[in-house]
Order: sequence, then C-alpha cells, then structure tokens
Amino acid sequence: MEKRALSELGAQLKTKEKELMDKDLMVREKREVLLALDPLLKEFGWSDGNLSKDKVDSSRVRASLEANREFSRAVVTGRARRAGVTVFYFPKDVDGDRVRSALSQEGFHLQQGAPRNDEPTNAVVFGRAVPHPG
Repeated sequence: MEKRALSELGAQLKTKEKELMDKDLMVREKREVLLALDPLLKEFGWSDGNLSKDKVDSSRVRASLEANREFSRAVVTGRARRAGVTVFYFPKDVDGDRVRSALSQEGFHLQQGAPRNDEPTNAVVFGRAVPHPG
C-alpha cells in the first residue's frame, strides 16, 4: 500500500511540476509582451512609475491606446480645419526654418512676409479684427 501511495504522490508531483513549468512559460511570454509594449506605452505618456507591475492592467492599456487613437483623429481633423487658416509669418534670422516648418506640418496655410524690424519677437495675433498685412 505504501508503494502505491508513493507512486500516486510521485504522479501528483510530476503533474504539479508540469503545471508550474507551463505557468512559468506563460509568465515569461507575458513579460516579453510587456517589455515590447514598454516603449510604446512610454510614447503615450506612461512614466516608469506608471509602468510598475501593480499599475499596468489591460483596461488601462486599452484606455491609453484609445486615447491615442482619439488624439490622432483630432490631429487629422484639426489639420484639415487649419488648412483654411492663413498665417502671415514674418521670420527673423534667429528662427531659422523651425517656425515655418512647424506651422506647415500642422497644416496652416503660410504667407511669408519680410520682417518689419530687427527686434526679436515672440508674438502671435489672431482673430477677425487683425488687420491684413500689406
């Protein structure tokens, strides 16, 4: 009887070892997925503190991905709307190509004029009451 009990315990132990190995493999695979997602989540604004194991769950990741999709849609929609907005830009030497490039990338229609003075400025004026330069 004792041999049979030991045999059964041995079989149970092997079953438990197999289950443990399967679970270990599953944990390692999930860890690899999370490590692959890490840069993507950081791009969406997750900090190292938010990426701790107790704060990352599938619902939060889904919410983050959905927020990014909505943001992308808003950018595209906003860009289409901005195409109808003309920006009169009077560049300074210190600006280089940065301002013109940024405004163009965001979809604004640009009309470039000659600088009116040599003073460095950081001003934006907008609205219907702004006189047309010319």
